[in-house]
Amino acid sequence: SQLAIFGHSWGGFLATCYAAIYPDAVERLILVCPMGIRSGWREEFDRVMFERIPEELKEHYLALGEQARK
Repeated sequence: SQLAIFGHSWGGFLATCYAAIYPDAVERLILVCPMGIRSGWREEFDRVMFERIPEELKEHYLALGEQARK
C-alpha cells in the first residue's frame, strides 16, 4: 500500500528524498515549511545521494532523474 508522508522543516527535506527514491510507495507528500534549498543545490544533492544509496538502487535513482528532466 502507498503512504501519505508529512514533513516539516528538515523532515520535509527527508520526506522529499524518500518520495524521490520510492515514488511508487508514496500516495501523497505533504510539506509544511520545508527546509530552504539554495541555488545550485541540485548538483550537490545528486552527488551526495548517489554516493549514499545502496548499489542496487543506483540504476533506479538515475532513471528517476531522467524522468524528472523530461
